[in-house]
Amino acid sequence: MKSKISKKLILYFGSTLLVFTVIIGGIFLLVFRNYVLSDNEEKLKDKALTIATTISESSDQLRPTGGMGMLLRTLYGNGNEDVWVINSDYSIVTRRMGQQNSITFNQLPESAQQVVENVLGGETQLSEDFSSFLDGSSMTVATPLFDTSGKIAGAVLVHTQITGLNAGYQAAVWIMGLSLLFALAIAVVMGTFLSLSFSRPLNQMASMATELSEGNLTVRNRIEQEDEVGQLANNLNSLAIKLQQSDLQREQLNQIRKDFMATVSHELKTPLTVLQGSLEALMEKVAHRPDQIERYYQQMHDETLALSRLTDDLLELTRLSSSDFSIEKTAIALAGPLHSALEAAKIKGKSKNITWNVSLSDLSQIDADEGRIRQLLLILLDNAIKFSNPESAIDVSAKGNVVCICDHGHGIHPDDLPYIFDRFYRNKDAGFAGTGLGLAIAEQIAKRHDVNIEVTSQPHVQTCFTLTFTSN
Repeated sequence: MKSKISKKLILYFGSTLLVFTVIIGGIFLLVFRNYVLSDNEEKLKDKALTIATTISESSDQLRPTGGMGMLLRTLYGNGNEDVWVINSDYSIVTRRMGQQNSITFNQLPESAQQVVENVLGGETQLSEDFSSFLDGSSMTVATPLFDTSGKIAGAVLVHTQITGLNAGYQAAVWIMGLSLLFALAIAVVMGTFLSLSFSRPLNQMASMATELSEGNLTVRNRIEQEDEVGQLANNLNSLAIKLQQSDLQREQLNQIRKDFMATVSHELKTPLTVLQGSLEALMEKVAHRPDQIERYYQQMHDETLALSRLTDDLLELTRLSSSDFSIEKTAIALAGPLHSALEAAKIKGKSKNITWNVSLSDLSQIDADEGRIRQLLLILLDNAIKFSNPESAIDVSAKGNVVCICDHGHGIHPDDLPYIFDRFYRNKDAGFAGTGLGLAIAEQIAKRHDVNIEVTSQPHVQTCFTLTFTSN
């Protein structure tokens, strides 16, 4: 991955800098050339006008023997320009370099002849058509020459070499080329550095993803960056944490399923063993007396009832745990199911001579299935009766949307509190029978109604279940 990213980044940086350099270099060279040409053009125009003004005062000097060459050498002997003076008859009167009449008008190319004709017609022109008569490339400014009466008496042509311009242009090209090479070297260095900064965390995340796919859910990356790469690394860590949690939950569910099957098997084994033993005793005529036969029948009846209760509780818990099982909620008064559950519990509590301390006030309206809420309250009241001592009291208080049920019996050990809602949980120290599914059913009913259950217990002092309902 690192090699591919390095190559891509170097290619991107190099291409960007190359395009940028070519564009900027082209613009610079174009502007540079135009600036130099424009500057030379203005200087040549000024010089041509100055020469024309100076020599126009004496039209006699336009004759080949008029001393024009001497005048030009005297005025501009130290200049680098070549000056031609042409009269109105299209004959070159003189050249500043002293070679008079060495070039005739007919020897000039057509484009140069046209320039001369345009100038003698009153125009000032810039041209490069005289280069073939000079040493190398040149630029020419031609301006009309007027006599003392204001008529066009000839033309002044000022030539200058532009070889120096071409040399400067070539030097600029070399400079741009060297700059491009330097920029490409920087691109390679920056591409390598940035590729390492990008590829290192990406390689870590790729390695982490590989380990996750191989089942190592404890792996984490240590990338701390305040950018998109850092966000991706954090998301990958979060994904690993969730996968680990899901795997742990899956293992827990598998263990719960195994424990559930083992517990159900154990719960079924005891009554079935009793039933089998009783039936075998009856079939083999072990019991002869009527009271013995009656006792076997009573055992079979009791175990059948236990199996029926276990089956009903399992079916009820399965229905409540299923997401497909729907509960129809309506607006009800909490007082209704609470009073009904209390009346049923008081009847059952008579066997232990339970005293009921009931305090109800300002009960709320709730959205719920009234029958299920009654079942929830009855399970908790039945547990309170079951674990209360004879001649003891059960306190039931309710205000608004909060119901609290407290008994003063055996209590729950602190180590057992986290597990009291587990299926088949029993308080083994208390020695009470039951399927161990009551509180599991109560928890499912509470979840379906968004009811919060809090449990507090002091062994042999008090155990309280507090229900907080969602009121309208």
